[in-house]
Amino acid sequence: MFCFNQCGDCEGARLREGNVSRADSWRELLAPIVHRYTESGLRQQFRGDAGFARPERYEFLEKHEFLYALRLPGNAVLERMLEPHLKRPERLEPGPPVGTFHDLLYQAGTWDRPRGVVAKLEGPAGELCPRVGFLVTNRTDPAQGLVRFYNGRGTCEQCSKEGKQALEWRRPSGHGSSCPRRGPAGA
Repeated sequence: MFCFNQCGDCEGARLREGNVSRADSWRELLAPIVHRYTESGLRQQFRGDAGFARPERYEFLEKHEFLYALRLPGNAVLERMLEPHLKRPERLEPGPPVGTFHDLLYQAGTWDRPRGVVAKLEGPAGELCPRVGFLVTNRTDPAQGLVRFYNGRGTCEQCSKEGKQALEWRRPSGHGSSCPRRGPAGA
């Protein structure tokens, strides 16, 4: 399943077979929603997981003047770009998690031009190998604000997770679905 969401609310979803890329039918899902948002005058923005991180999807969103933040799988080039920001601690000490954010300009071989990428390094203070995450974006927010915007998609993710657990969505009988909404307890 993948969800399109605005302000953390699910705007559309598709069930998929387990062996199909998460966003294979992205255009069928996004086109009517993009049209509705374009006509409504609402803020046009999109957050998506790494299944949406493909050039044709960036170009589609840019063509329709949507701002976006999409999870981008890491690669050797991005990791090399982060090397100046990785410092081996002098000594390992326990401590609260530490997060740093970095703005990068990156162009993958399949992209028509460079795009903004935000890198987030996070882990316990003094950890030798922090967790690294990347987002590709056309937004101009500071890196930390962009990560906060992206993380707002968690409501949709929770909605999907709760539905799968409650309804045991393991073997869908239909080809389409809308994301279940939270209702009163027991509903």
